[in-house]
Amino acid sequence: VRLEGPSVEAEASLGGAEIPSEGTALGAIQVPAGGQPIVLGPDRPITGGYAKIGTVISADFPILAQARPGSSVRFRAVGIGEAVEARGRMSGP
Repeated sequence: VRLEGPSVEAEASLGGAEIPSEGTALGAIQVPAGGQPIVLGPDRPITGGYAKIGTVISADFPILAQARPGSSVRFRAVGIGEAVEARGRMSGP
């Protein structure tokens, strides 16, 4: 999922947006050199060399995947407890 909006700049300590290649997770938010974030889906590469600024929790990924082009997306930080609780709600009672 390619996101559009203000560019995100990589920290100088990373030497730009490219870093050594490492494994990627479903929902990883990568920032390529152009500064427009990409959220990796199930068809993602197994490794990637762009800075990762976060990960969409598994409970929210299906919602993001169904967003129509031009939809607004807002991220917020959650702790591991909240992420696990949200995943538990996915399976129902």
